[in-house]
Amino acid sequence: MSDAVILETMVGPVTLSDGAHDARIRQGNAGEILVADLNPSWYEHVVRGNAFVYATAAAGVTWVAATTTQNMPMVWNPSGSGKNFVLKRVLAGYVSGAHVPGNLELGFLSNAGSQVGTAAPIVSLTQVAGKNLLIGAGNTTAMRFAPATVSVTTAPTYLCTLGYSFLTALAATAATPFQMDFQCEIIVPPGNAIFVLHNVVSTIVGSIAMIGLELPLPPTA
Repeated sequence: MSDAVILETMVGPVTLSDGAHDARIRQGNAGEILVADLNPSWYEHVVRGNAFVYATAAAGVTWVAATTTQNMPMVWNPSGSGKNFVLKRVLAGYVSGAHVPGNLELGFLSNAGSQVGTAAPIVSLTQVAGKNLLIGAGNTTAMRFAPATVSVTTAPTYLCTLGYSFLTALAATAATPFQMDFQCEIIVPPGNAIFVLHNVVSTIVGSIAMIGLELPLPPTA
């Protein structure tokens, strides 16, 4: 046997000033409970200091295919970080150079560990700290970010295209400039790294930003 619980609601608009503590649930004419987002989807994570941007310099980098010597950005989640890296967005903007037929893609390196050295999966890197999106505050990044220079023992493995393709075009033509904003939900656990790559060697120079969340590892059964 269970007891029935009656919810008292209000049909129609409810206007509250900030600081009010008591309000009835708002209900529609068909008996449905009405809900709406108050803040943008990332607001809570940003205000908690969990959101970061990992960006190349404004001058950009030359886009190349996967090799053991990379000059395109990598976010490395080292073993023992205690965080999952959730890649949410990748942005790219044109700087200079001529297009060649090809597309931007994601690659990954698994079992990347946490150490740098000649016997390690990641041999060397020029590291730059990711920036917290809570400007002037927030947490310190647990990721290791290389915006332009990283050497690896094995070239990154192809994961997927970012869906942005380019045709042959000279830098002087009006068709050359582009802007890319790719939204995704890719989780990089500790001990793995993710790269933005071009599928072929090119002469395009572009700036790239990877935006993501650093979240505590969830408990497992």
